[in-house]
Amino acid sequence: MEQSGLEWQDATYENKLATCADMVAALWVGKAFKPHIKEKLDSMDDLRVLADELVDFIDAATKKESNPELNRKMFVNQKVRAMGAMGAVMMGWLQ
Repeated sequence: MEQSGLEWQDATYENKLATCADMVAALWVGKAFKPHIKEKLDSMDDLRVLADELVDFIDAATKKESNPELNRKMFVNQKVRAMGAMGAVMMGWLQ
């Protein structure tokens, strides 16, 4: 089952980073990055920088609402992978 925004809110930073690293690696393998992004990627450490940026993006997109019921309704069906893809587009990473 794919991780929801609600699950993301309670995940550890390590879990979030691993999830985002998987997404960034898939984009790298799929040659989806724009040339100006590809030029910056020489090592796995470079991919980590993008994964950290993606964690920040998804954290902002899934910021908890103070009302627990509203928070649940808003994020239970939001898919983390979809938010990651949207983040990559919004940050101008993709061709």
